[in-house]
Amino acid sequence: MKPITSKFTYEAYIKVINSMLVTASKYYGKLFGDYLYNVIIPSITNKVDIFQWNSVDIWFTSYKSLMGFLMDMDDYIECRNDHRSGVNIFAYSLIKYGEHVTDLNIYVTPQHPYIDNGLFSMDNLSLYMPSKNVGIMNFDNQSNIFSINNDLNDVKNKRAYVTYITEDYDRLLSYISSGWSVYIDNILIPEKIRDVVELKFYISKHKEQQISKHLFIGELMRLKPSIEHLISNLQSLVLLLDDNSV
Repeated sequence: MKPITSKFTYEAYIKVINSMLVTASKYYGKLFGDYLYNVIIPSITNKVDIFQWNSVDIWFTSYKSLMGFLMDMDDYIECRNDHRSGVNIFAYSLIKYGEHVTDLNIYVTPQHPYIDNGLFSMDNLSLYMPSKNVGIMNFDNQSNIFSINNDLNDVKNKRAYVTYITEDYDRLLSYISSGWSVYIDNILIPEKIRDVVELKFYISKHKEQQISKHLFIGELMRLKPSIEHLISNLQSLVLLLDDNSV
């Protein structure tokens, strides 16, 4: 979607979207993804800035819950064609007063959609939002409940840790260009990278370095018994020389 520059428009859109999220929570729908990271969590501590997002992602655990939500939102949701649509993914547009507010991606899965394939470590984070009151927002992490505070802290400080080397270059680049510190294998990706070609080259070199590192460590582990044997022999030789010198 196009960047929002008007504070009035921004606040109006946020109000509509958050009201929709409260409706989704009636059917146990949870928010996850970029809108959670770039709008909801920052707004808890900073209500001044205008935050950008590309789409709103919601996750339901059953089709019955999805149908209840769609019936409740019938006047405000329209289907849209999208390449991501599939068996468990449904693409909609959120409409208010005849105006497009945001793209809406709805997932129906028993577990979090990113439970096994999230780009970032924080991607397992989700939000159950039964009220627009931030005091009763319920955050969850299906992968590791003990990492919720770490995830929230990373998001508030705009830190993202890549969980696996991916080809989702557009999303990586969008975070880097938005001022996030993005780490891959705990190494900070340079913020000067500004296009996909540069990013592909950087990740390609990183892969080569990681492979070389793992091969080197593997070779050391293979030689470890021989090295330990050599050290033992040297220690015995030193002791023998000491005895002869006395």
